[in-house]
Amino acid sequence: MFMLEPLVTLADSAGGYAALSLLPSGSRVLNVEVKLNFMRPSVGSMIRGRGRVQEIGRTIAVCELEAMMKQEGKWVTCA
Repeated sequence: MFMLEPLVTLADSAGGYAALSLLPSGSRVLNVEVKLNFMRPSVGSMIRGRGRVQEIGRTIAVCELEAMMKQEGKWVTCA
């Protein structure tokens, strides 16, 4: 089982890079808030984070984050 801090960090980084992909070259991003709901234990052989930009404004981007674990050959969302 993974510890919670690395799981949140992975999801946060995925959201940051998703937002950064829509900004001009040389831009920077900074997290102002993160909320992660844990859906099941994070048990598996590999971990993956995914971030999707829901809305982007002049100073704030809202992203949907997902953390998945590979369990028995399938990717399962855990947070």
